[in-house]
Amino acid sequence: MRVVAVVNRKGGVGKTTTADNMAACLAQKGHHVLLIDLDPQGGATVQIGLGKRSLDTTIHQALLGEKTLPEVVRHTEINNIDIAPANMALDGAKVEMDKKLSRETILKRLLKNIDGYDYSIIDCEPGLTILTLNALVACDDIIIPLQAEYNSLEGTADLMQTLKDVAEILGHRPKRHFLITMVSKTVHSREVIGVLRKEFKDEVYETMIPRNISVAEAPGFGKPVVLYAPNSPGAQAYMKLTEEFLNG
Repeated sequence: MRVVAVVNRKGGVGKTTTADNMAACLAQKGHHVLLIDLDPQGGATVQIGLGKRSLDTTIHQALLGEKTLPEVVRHTEINNIDIAPANMALDGAKVEMDKKLSRETILKRLLKNIDGYDYSIIDCEPGLTILTLNALVACDDIIIPLQAEYNSLEGTADLMQTLKDVAEILGHRPKRHFLITMVSKTVHSREVIGVLRKEFKDEVYETMIPRNISVAEAPGFGKPVVLYAPNSPGAQAYMKLTEEFLNG
């Protein structure tokens, strides 16, 4: 199983949208996908069609050792996608995780005990928390969405330092990718894209995600945009991104 973490210290850059839509695109191609929601806000859970407030079993119980990962995984209405969901209970789990030995490897150990999936996509909360660290240690690939605005690099240096620490201390080096999101047809957007490509070179995906009303509307219907409006520019971009990911 190839594990992908979608991470950025900054919120509002398209992490959850990217996680859910890549999961949906992979599922459409016949791959079995496990979506893991590591954000107490439960955005990936809601956007995939589950009511987070009614859940009595979520990922936090697996992280605390109260249940196994297969016991918290739920089927979704989307063929080939299962999810380890989250809600606000996950906030409390962070405190308890900090008390555990090898706390940064909890998720990695959980994933070793689950099979039947080709890919696992992890949606991380904003910030560099114990949950994010677990995702970085567990993943094979990290995708960092960066908004096409000058403040998009805010917090990126901290994330790069964390990845360096993970490599030096734990000997783990996930493959790093940058995804430019919320692209508009403005001089400002073009200038930022140029800066990002110069800064991160071939680590930046060629595919970019445009600003698109369908992308903004889809979460309200509990669907990824590739299912809500498959012919929209946003959906087409995520389909192209998934192809690039698979060929990379």
